[in-house]
Amino acid sequence: MNVRKCCVGNCQSTNRTHRLFLLPKDDNLRDLWLSFLIPTNIELSGLSKNQLLSKRVCQNHFDRYQFDSVGNRLRHGYPCLFSDKEISFGIPLSSTVGDHLSDHNYFLSSAPESHTVSGSYIEVDDDHNYHLPIVPESAIAEATVQGHCSKDVEPMETEPTAPMDTTSSDQILQTPVVTKTKVTARTSRRNILFAKKCYSETTKKVSFCSCFVKKMKKQALSVKNKSFNERLAGAKTLSQDNSFLLSFGKMNKHAQNFIMMQLKSVDKKKKGVRFTHDEKLLALTLMKESPKGYRLLQKIFKLPSKRTLNRLAEMITFGVGINNNIFQLIERRAMNWDIKRKLCSIVFDEVALTPHLTYIESKDEIRGFKDLGSQTFFNYADHALVFMLRGLCSNWKQPICYYFCEGTTSTIEVKRIVQEVVAKVANSGLLPIALVCDQGTTFRSALKGLREDTEQRRILKGEHNDGTIEVSGQRLSVVFDPPHLLKGLRNNLLNKNMIFNGSIATWDDILIVYKADCQLGHTRMNKKLTDHHIISSKIKKMKVSVAAQALSEQTSAMLKYTALFDTTVGGEKVSATMKTTGDAVEFIDKLFDSVNGTKRNTKKGKLRGPVKPNSKHFEFWREAINTIKNIRFVDSASKRAKNNKKEYHVRVPSLDGWVMTLKSFERIANLLFTKYDLKYFYPGLINQDPLENFFGRIRAINYRNVNPDSYTFVNAFKSLLISNVMGPHSIYSNCEDDDGQTIIDFYNLLKSREEENKENIPSTTNVPSNTTISDVNEYDKNISQETLRVTAVNERVRVHSSAYTAGYICRKINKKINCQECQKTFVAEVQENFHKWIMYREYKLLKNSNLAYPSKRFLILYRDIANLIHLYLNQYAHIKSIGKSIKREILHKLKFDWLGCSKHKTNAREYFINLILRLHIHNWCNIINKILRGDVEEKYILKMSIAQIKIPE
Repeated sequence: MNVRKCCVGNCQSTNRTHRLFLLPKDDNLRDLWLSFLIPTNIELSGLSKNQLLSKRVCQNHFDRYQFDSVGNRLRHGYPCLFSDKEISFGIPLSSTVGDHLSDHNYFLSSAPESHTVSGSYIEVDDDHNYHLPIVPESAIAEATVQGHCSKDVEPMETEPTAPMDTTSSDQILQTPVVTKTKVTARTSRRNILFAKKCYSETTKKVSFCSCFVKKMKKQALSVKNKSFNERLAGAKTLSQDNSFLLSFGKMNKHAQNFIMMQLKSVDKKKKGVRFTHDEKLLALTLMKESPKGYRLLQKIFKLPSKRTLNRLAEMITFGVGINNNIFQLIERRAMNWDIKRKLCSIVFDEVALTPHLTYIESKDEIRGFKDLGSQTFFNYADHALVFMLRGLCSNWKQPICYYFCEGTTSTIEVKRIVQEVVAKVANSGLLPIALVCDQGTTFRSALKGLREDTEQRRILKGEHNDGTIEVSGQRLSVVFDPPHLLKGLRNNLLNKNMIFNGSIATWDDILIVYKADCQLGHTRMNKKLTDHHIISSKIKKMKVSVAAQALSEQTSAMLKYTALFDTTVGGEKVSATMKTTGDAVEFIDKLFDSVNGTKRNTKKGKLRGPVKPNSKHFEFWREAINTIKNIRFVDSASKRAKNNKKEYHVRVPSLDGWVMTLKSFERIANLLFTKYDLKYFYPGLINQDPLENFFGRIRAINYRNVNPDSYTFVNAFKSLLISNVMGPHSIYSNCEDDDGQTIIDFYNLLKSREEENKENIPSTTNVPSNTTISDVNEYDKNISQETLRVTAVNERVRVHSSAYTAGYICRKINKKINCQECQKTFVAEVQENFHKWIMYREYKLLKNSNLAYPSKRFLILYRDIANLIHLYLNQYAHIKSIGKSIKREILHKLKFDWLGCSKHKTNAREYFINLILRLHIHNWCNIINKILRGDVEEKYILKMSIAQIKIPE
């Protein structure tokens, strides 16, 4: 059980030692509590309503009038004991509290006579007695005052609290506290009833007037210390009136964090501000959306620096392939979920990348090669395969893994990856019931292979085959993304006629109706249609909305309406296929609506709504399956048709995809209604929209990067994961916005620097055991004689250029170690012929030489290592820990005993090898990137990595 503390300043009470009471939900009553609590704990002034409701106050801060006879706290009580004396005495000693209490007397009538005090008693006001039950008349008549009974009854009056400065602490402790009520015989029955009414009204919810609230705040601010923090806190409290608190509580979490971040850093220096993880997360999201805009905001507001945010992004662990830490967090999160929330679909798709190599020094790997998690290949990655989970009946989504591939992922690889992902998802406690993807060739082939394997196993076991795919004990229905299927039908209808119910439907009819509608001006029938919807050469074929609006019910109505007449508005003759085209368009519109219903786009009178056990979706799906099975397209423009001069009736993949998808939707609906006892579900939640939006935000993050490379893709992937996939949704996006939230808290993905080796990188170097420098030398021998001849011609220039680079390394080593003895081992005493390029690079205005002149021995060592690095990378650049692999071979084959003095020999060697490795691996990646971009021809680049023959004298 978690330990909860009292929110009163300097109070150490917990739920294990004292009774704690939550702050009231009533706004007015909570303001009264805060008027007493804020002076003791100024941090309460900046909390929202939801945060305040989680705070607690212990029983020590309530006097005895705040409890009933059995010890339960009264509903309208409030804390009034805060100092040690007040808690010890059990009554408020501050005059400020007395003023607070007197404000409750606004509903009492004034007494005609003043009270008198006799005996050793302290008079305490009756303002706290409004919670007491109504006193019967007999009890009022027999009231005892100061130990004496009186037959006279007078109107009851509450005395103000006796001044504390006239009574010592010892007298208070030894004096009983009683309520003084003066009773006389002149009290009439009317006054008695009035007193009873006052008591009954106080048992109800107290309605506070605006002047009372203002007075509470004024008196709360008057109780403060002389310290600067208290004065600053008082200023903050003064600025927060009731309306501001109410408005602040209605703000979203990010707006509240931003406002509080600015308030708490008002008087702090730039380097003295400390930011929470939530504040850094918000700032990181802003910076990733627009670095230029973030720099402008930094000039106006106090925000974390770019370095701070980059360090935060580097602390998250998310490697290529299956990440066990991700699934462990999913398992932990889903542990307390109900069955309905665990139901999900597995969505996967590919996104195009730009082939590009980047050396990641912190991970010692070159990113940009084909990487399937378990194995890396020497192929340049130009696509990324991404998997995402989406709740089937709940509004959540979660990217789970990605892979880098060349072209499209092969069928065998997709099949293996799907099996691996489904097994991990099932083991995490979730319930996957659908696989969602587009109709890519490899995707269809892989799913077909899984379906055939499942069918064979069921035939051997004698089980009924229901059309699902069984992976790791999970029965999965295959759903091809309905928006992609809709675009597929539209694209085929553009250049092929459709045979629908035995008649011809053609796109030309839609074009004729559109042109006729354009002649109506402002009285058009369908104003949404433009040339980008209808004209084949102008159609935006990637946008789903264009296809949905062109094949809508309104377009169908226009076609059917035009079919009633012989000619159109433009005078063209109405074709005989016009009505059939209208029927086909209406069918396609209903088909898409039946699988695209969501909570936000539900429309009465159409199938675009939730699926229920008694809805019309089931009847339509069964009829649509039979209709689609009979649809054919007339192929007269293909190569086969032109060669044979014959038309063919063909079925396109989109038709078979619709049949499989509708069967899957019917199967999923029956499963949800029968097995999981759901009353309804929205079919629009089973598509690729979340993944498509994720890809769109990856392309839009930081700047418009249509085709990111592997390195920028990983960084964008991490940034979106940290920021809860939060980002703007463009109105020109290809799919509808989804407001689902990720289920993994990014704090749990943060890692300390000591745990950086836990990412999906092998702990040992992944190098072939038989790879040595001798193998590289064999590779060198295979170079053609022509290449060697050309190399010899350019050898002089190459050696001079290499000497300049070697001199740069000498300068770095000398600056790092700063030892004259070490310098003698790698710097030449006299300038030689191969130093000419260095001499021309010297600044003439300097008195002394600024550049370093390497010795011949050091230049030869540099040449051997540089050749080894380039030739090694040409074969094994794709392996993990490439730098460690090359370094191991260098230390094994080359001698460095002459480099550096005896004291700095090890340091000089390590620094030299690390520097030359970093320099040449980056250089090799830049060379390959130039080839991939087409900036330089490969035949010229090849000469840059050929081994040098000798160092000329």
